[in-house]
Amino acid sequence: MFGWFWMALSASALWGLTYVASQYMLRTLNPFQVLWLSSLVIFIGLGIFLLVSGHSKSLILRLEQPKVILTVIAYSTLYFAASFLILKSITLGNASYAALVESSYPLFTLFFAYILLNETQFNWGILLGCGFLITGLIIIQLYSAKG
Repeated sequence: MFGWFWMALSASALWGLTYVASQYMLRTLNPFQVLWLSSLVIFIGLGIFLLVSGHSKSLILRLEQPKVILTVIAYSTLYFAASFLILKSITLGNASYAALVESSYPLFTLFFAYILLNETQFNWGILLGCGFLITGLIIIQLYSAKG
């Protein structure tokens, strides 16, 4: 069975590959060019996929609620900003360091889930893992060759 764990692990492997591809592209393109071209390919590719797979109705958006529209705009803005920042980070450092530091996002996910969704997702195992993440970030910052 291809459950959530294996999908998440597969996504992780693909994200790792995208970091290396980003570093390669950033040798000749700037972060805005990488974002523009990848967004264009995703837009066209997703459109074709939805049409060919019979999911073309997924292209029709029904955004009657203003909160949904604002959330989509906020999400898109955040996604753009995060993508730009990670590409700049790869440009200034390298794909390996950027990926390691960005891997601290679960700390922020826990924080924002608590603040924005009023969800408490803490237990002793998660707190211990957060401690390891923070320790790892400190070690990377202290001992990385590129700062």
